[in-house]
Amino acid sequence: TKKRLALERSGNHQVVALACHPDGETFVSCGVKHVHFWSETRGHIHGKHGSFGEGRPQTMLAIGFSGESGATIYTITAAQNGCIYVWKDAVLLRIVVAHRGPILDMEVTEDGLVTGGIDGLVKLWDEDWTCCLRLDVAELTHGLSGHTQGKEFA
Repeated sequence: TKKRLALERSGNHQVVALACHPDGETFVSCGVKHVHFWSETRGHIHGKHGSFGEGRPQTMLAIGFSGESGATIYTITAAQNGCIYVWKDAVLLRIVVAHRGPILDMEVTEDGLVTGGIDGLVKLWDEDWTCCLRLDVAELTHGLSGHTQGKEFA
């Protein structure tokens, strides 16, 4: 049977993404102008607002986690403004300008962080936040128009 463990409002802002932290103790939600870091204690969820410091809160579209078991794990959020935000607990550590426009998705791999933006670019970022690979999806699909067996495709 399904049993509700806890219930808590995140505020008035729309939640766009939710991810469980690798520590197994917390989870992170993000969305319109917010990031929240959550923990559960005896049926109650306690939230902590992500602090944007001096900057204005941004709309976040995706969440990931970097770091290996036993090492420091950072929360990474991808924003509508095209930047990557790097967090330790609820404190913003770094902002990386990544794309021209929203970052639609991202994935942490053993090679680094892969981001995909509305600008048509897929980028691979290393641990120093340097873009080490850039793939323009529009360039890849540009040469696909043609004919095959008398049928036109584009």
